[in-house]
Amino acid sequence: MLLQETVGELVRHTDQLTDVISVINRNEKSLSKYGKQVFSQSDEDGITLEIVQRLFDRKGVVVEIGVGDGIENNSLVLLALGWRAVWVGNEDLGFEVRDFAKSISYTKSWVTKDNIFATVKQDCRDIDSDFSMVDILMVDLDGNDFYVTEALLDGGMKPSVLVLEYNSYLPPPIDWKMEYNPENIWVPPSLNYGASLQAYVNLLSRRGYFLVACNAQTGNNAFFVKNELAGKFGDVSREIGDLYVGRAQNVYNTPHNKKKLSRDFIESVLRSGLKQQ
Repeated sequence: MLLQETVGELVRHTDQLTDVISVINRNEKSLSKYGKQVFSQSDEDGITLEIVQRLFDRKGVVVEIGVGDGIENNSLVLLALGWRAVWVGNEDLGFEVRDFAKSISYTKSWVTKDNIFATVKQDCRDIDSDFSMVDILMVDLDGNDFYVTEALLDGGMKPSVLVLEYNSYLPPPIDWKMEYNPENIWVPPSLNYGASLQAYVNLLSRRGYFLVACNAQTGNNAFFVKNELAGKFGDVSREIGDLYVGRAQNVYNTPHNKKKLSRDFIESVLRSGLKQQ
């Protein structure tokens, strides 16, 4: 039995590695090849560090919406480099944030598109910063991410970089976002969460951003940079099809991560298609 379980686990990890190598080979003109895990859930940290190395010669300010318990997220690696962070989420943190009041402002709050602007604005003041000084915005809410991102940008936030969780089940050119529900709670394995990569590209291209990568390990996070910084990314394709990473089936081969189609998701996708006719 033990031998069978060991062999099965080896096969699963080999399949995961095959998925990642396939993505990296396909996306030669993407920053996905720099992926590396430090504090992130998968390989997002390496891409973040590559972007920071290209763009910033100073310590900046990052806003992350949806930080979990603070032990594993996308902005911890920047805090380790001396950045300051605004965190907003709905969980108790796994450490005493008061000990780091100079570098982290955390608000425990249920996030909606209507309350996020005021929350972040106040938190920026708490770390002696300003809403207009935010360098990187990260959003991972497993639900209303698109609407929260839109609300922050419409409110005047102009980050140089955005790191956004997208629903990788729907490939380009499908432009889909879940219907807004301020009380939404994502319950796995539902696929009815977030927004497609195309929806984000359409939203952000109108606001002066372009896509530089999707993380290769899971195809969960997309990275966007301001158009005026394009000179730092001459090695990156501007074609969404070159950068898109879909769901890595083998990476998600766990009970928690297995996603499945459902009536509410299918009906939402169909309604979205009708609006685009």
